[in-house]
Amino acid sequence: MTGDLDFLAKQPANPPSQMLSIYLNVEPSPVGRLNRNYDAELLRRLKSIQEQLSDEAERQHFRASARRVKQFLAEHKPTGQGLIMFCNNRDRLFWWRDIKVPVPSDVRWNTGPHIRPLLELGDEFERYGIILTDREEAHLFTVFMGEIEQHLEIISSTKIKRFKTAGSDHMRSQTQFQRKTAVHALWHLKKVVKLAKQQMSLNSCDRLVLAGPSEATRALHHLLPKRLSARVVATIPLPVHSTPEEILEATLGVEREVERKAEVSLVEDLIVSASKSVKAVTGMAATLLASNNGEIWKLVYAQDTNVPGKRCNVCNRLYGADRLSCGHCKTTLHPVEDVIEIMIERLTKLGRSIEQVRGAAAQALKQFEGIGAFLCLESSRARQTAANPEPIRARAASTPQS
Repeated sequence: MTGDLDFLAKQPANPPSQMLSIYLNVEPSPVGRLNRNYDAELLRRLKSIQEQLSDEAERQHFRASARRVKQFLAEHKPTGQGLIMFCNNRDRLFWWRDIKVPVPSDVRWNTGPHIRPLLELGDEFERYGIILTDREEAHLFTVFMGEIEQHLEIISSTKIKRFKTAGSDHMRSQTQFQRKTAVHALWHLKKVVKLAKQQMSLNSCDRLVLAGPSEATRALHHLLPKRLSARVVATIPLPVHSTPEEILEATLGVEREVERKAEVSLVEDLIVSASKSVKAVTGMAATLLASNNGEIWKLVYAQDTNVPGKRCNVCNRLYGADRLSCGHCKTTLHPVEDVIEIMIERLTKLGRSIEQVRGAAAQALKQFEGIGAFLCLESSRARQTAANPEPIRARAASTPQS
C-alpha cells in the first residue's frame, strides 16, 4: 500500500492529467448477499459531474474514463467492504483495490488523484505484527487495513514426554522434567524472537502485539530486543490454536484503543507546544502560513474537517476564504473547495506526515479550528530565535570589542 500511495501521489496535478477518483462502500447487506446499490449511486454521481463540465475536450476525456470504470465494475465482484479506483483514460492509468474495511462513497474529477481518504485509511489502520505463542508453538501474523496474513509457523523441535516413577525417583524425575521443559521453552522462545526480528524488518510493522498464554507472552516480552520491545502495545490472552478470524478481531479491538490514546497524547503535545511558540502551531491561519513557508513536518487535523479557501495560481500559496489577493505576489486569488486536501497532497509528495484524529482528540483540537501542525526542526529554531531576540542581543553586547 505504501508503494501504491507513493505512485499515486507522484501523478502530475495539471489539467491534461485530470483523473477520476472513486471510493465505494460495497459492504454486503445484513443477510450476506452482495449489495449492488452502489452502482446506481455511482452512475448518479458520474452524470452530475459530466453535466458540470463545459469544455468539450474535457467532457470527452471524462466520458472515456467513466466508461472504463463501468466496464470494470460490470465484471468485478468486490471481495471486501470498500472499493477504490483511480482512472485517467488519457494516460492509460487504471488503479484499483478491494479493501476489507468500509470507506465512505465519494466520486471526484480532479487534476490528479484524490488520495486523502486513502491516506486517512492508512493512518487509522496501521500495520501490526502479531506473535502468537506458547511454550512449544508460535505463529507470526501481520494485520493491515482489516486483513490478516500469516507468515511463519514455528514448532518446537523437542517435545518432552513425562513418565511416572515410584518414590523419591519420582520426585527427582519430576524436578528434572520441569527443568528440561523450562530449558526447551527458553530455546523455543529465543528462536521465536530471532525469526520475529527477521519478519518484522521485512514487513516494517508500526506496532507489535503479543498473544498467547500470559506466562509465554511475559517471557517473550522479556527476551525481545529494545527495538521490538518498544513497539509492543498490548498482550492478548489467546489460545495458540486460535483462528485467524479470532486473532484479527482481537487485534482490531486493540488497534482502535491504541490509536485513540495515541491521538489524545499527540493533540495534547501539539497544543502545549503551540502555546510556547516553539515547534508547533494551531489554528487555520497559522497552519496555512506554515504550509506556505514549507515549515510543516506533521499536519494534524480533526476528522471530517473540510475548509474552503483561496489559492494563488502563480505561487501556489493557500489562504482563507476571505482573502482577496496573494500576500506574496499580489495576484488575485481563486477559490478552492478544501485547502486541507491541497496541503495533504503537497505534504505527501514531500514525504512529510499527516495525522487525522478522532473522538476525544478531535474534540480537543476543534477548540483551535480543528487543525494544527508540528514544524520542522529548522523552522522551530528560527521561530524561537525570532520570538526571543533580547538574550541574543545581550550576549552580543557583552562581547568585548576589539
